[in-house]
Amino acid sequence: MQDNIKKSELIFIFILIISSFIYRALFLYIPFDRDEGTYAYIAERIDKGETPYKDIFDHKQPFIYYLYKIAFEFFGKDDVSLRNFTNFYILITFLVFYSFLRNFYNEWLSLLALFIFIIHLNNHTIQGINSNAEIFLILPLLIAFIFLINYDRQYYYINLFLTGFFIGISAFIKLMSVFIIIIPVLYFLRFYKKHKMKYFIWLFSGFFFLTFLLFIWTIKNNNIKEFIECNFFYNFSYLSRFEFKNLFLILLKGGGIFIKTNLFLFFGFLYGLYKFFTNKKDKFNFISVLSVISFYLSIVLLSGLYPHYYITLIPFLSILNMILISDLYNFLLKKINNKKIVLIIIIIFGLYVIYFISINNTLNFIKNEKKTMDIFYEGKAIAEIINEIKKDKKTIFVFADEPQIYFYTHTKAPGRYIYKYRFFYKKNDIISFFNTDFLVLEKNALNEFDSLKEKNYKKIIEFKNLILLKKEGDKNENDK
Repeated sequence: MQDNIKKSELIFIFILIISSFIYRALFLYIPFDRDEGTYAYIAERIDKGETPYKDIFDHKQPFIYYLYKIAFEFFGKDDVSLRNFTNFYILITFLVFYSFLRNFYNEWLSLLALFIFIIHLNNHTIQGINSNAEIFLILPLLIAFIFLINYDRQYYYINLFLTGFFIGISAFIKLMSVFIIIIPVLYFLRFYKKHKMKYFIWLFSGFFFLTFLLFIWTIKNNNIKEFIECNFFYNFSYLSRFEFKNLFLILLKGGGIFIKTNLFLFFGFLYGLYKFFTNKKDKFNFISVLSVISFYLSIVLLSGLYPHYYITLIPFLSILNMILISDLYNFLLKKINNKKIVLIIIIIFGLYVIYFISINNTLNFIKNEKKTMDIFYEGKAIAEIINEIKKDKKTIFVFADEPQIYFYTHTKAPGRYIYKYRFFYKKNDIISFFNTDFLVLEKNALNEFDSLKEKNYKKIIEFKNLILLKKEGDKNENDK
C-alpha cells in the first residue's frame, strides 16, 4: 500500500461505486440475450438434476452456468434477480481493482483508474450493463495478477500457484482467458533472472490442478466425452473457420466501433505500447499491454463482431490510461504549476465525458431503451403470452436461436440442442418436434415446413422477428 487509506478517499470510492450501482439499476428490466438465456436455461436444468453438455449441448464453459445457479439460489429465479447479482458482483470487482492498484499507486491515480474503469465498463454499446461471461471473468483475472505481482519470497511459489489457479477459473468462465496464461511466463522472462523453471512449474501446477478438479467433475457426472467435445473440439473448430479475407471487416467493424465509442482508451493503449518498448521496468504497463493484445487476438480469432467480447479489454485499458495521465502530469509539472495541470486534466476529462455520452447516445438509451422491440424483448413477450395461455404442463419448441424462451417459460427443450443451427438436426428430426403445444419460429423459417398446416397450428402473434403458434385440438390431449 502506497500510504494509508484516508476517510476522504473512502468517500470518493463510495460515490463512484454507488453511482455505478444506481446507473446499472436503471436497466434491471433488460431481458436476457441469447448467451444469457443459455446460461439461465442450463442453470435451471442443473437445478432439475440434468448435466451440462450431456443433457444440454452448449460450447460455453461450465463455471458460468454455476454462477447463474448461485445467483438464482440467493437472489431469485428471474432476469431482474440475475441483474442484481451481477451488480453486486461488479461492485466487488471494482473494489478488487482499486485495491490492486492502490498497493502501488497513490489515491488520486487509483481513483482516476477506477473512474475510467467504471464509465467504460457500464457502456451499453459493448453490453456492459448485461450479464455476459466477460463481465464475470474479470474478477478472478484481477485476483490472479494480484498474486503474480505480490512478490514475497516466503510465499511466492504459493502466489504463483494461485495465479495459475485463478487464471484457470477465468478461463473456465470464458475460454478466451486461457491465452492469458502466457503473460506470467513472459513476465518471468522479462523481470526475473533466476528460478524461472520453478516459477513455470508452480504457475502451471495451479492451472492444471483446477483443470484436474474439473475433469474429476466430468467423470463423476459421466459427461467427460461431451465436455471435451463441446469445450475443445467445437470451440477450437472456430479457428478453422477463420478467414483472413474477413480480417479487415473484423478490425474495421468490431475494433473500429470500439475505438470510436471508447476513444480515450485507445490513446491509453497507444501510449502503453510505446512505453512497453521504452520503459521495460514498468510491470503494470507490461501486464496491461499484453492482456489487451491477448484478448484482442482472441476476439479476432473468434471473428468477433459481438460487442461484449470487448469488455475483457476494459480493466487493462483503464490502467494504461491511468499511466498515461500520470506521466502527462509529471511532464507538465516541469513546465507549469500543479493547479493549472489539475485544471487541464479536469477540462480534458470533462470534454471526453461529453464526447463519450454523445457518441454512445447514452441519454437516448436511458430514455428510450425500454421501448426497444428487438428480438430479445420479443422472446420475453412471447414467453409471457405462453405462460398466460397455459400455466402448467406446456411443451414448447423454439426453432430460433432464442433459448431464453425456454427459461422464461420454465420448460424443457424437446431435444438436447437449444439453438436453431441447421447442422444439429436433419429436417425430419426437426419436424418431429413440431408436435408441441407451442412453436416459436423465426419468420424466415415459417415457409420451410408445410407440415405446420397439417398439424393444425394457429398463429397467436407475430413480431418483427419471431412468430408464436399454438397447436389447436383437444386440450386434454395437449396436457398429457
